[in-house]
Amino acid sequence: MRDKVVIAVIALACLVAACLLLVTQADGRSRPPVPPRVFKAVRAEWRSTPNRVEAFDLIWCESRYDVDAENGQYLGLFQMGDWARARYGHGSTARAQARSAHRLWLDFGWSRSQWSCA
Repeated sequence: MRDKVVIAVIALACLVAACLLLVTQADGRSRPPVPPRVFKAVRAEWRSTPNRVEAFDLIWCESRYDVDAENGQYLGLFQMGDWARARYGHGSTARAQARSAHRLWLDFGWSRSQWSCA
């Protein structure tokens, strides 16, 4: 029984540490937690990607987690431009936008000039 309690405490500590990573920017300033629908969408589409935390950093910087964010031709969570949306799709939901951005990332990584925050 004691072993189960120790394992549960360690798992909880890991969960808290992971949440803190997701709500702290690179410069150390805190930010609001990722909205649940955005978190679930990015987690689902970037599930096998070791750079998932960077995806959360990117969408905070690019759109402040706003699925409807617009900046000229750049739209959505990941602020994908006309060319990227035409090639990789887009959609109006967090899941569709995360899927499209992940496809773009698979082809170009973070080096793509698509993302000014990367």
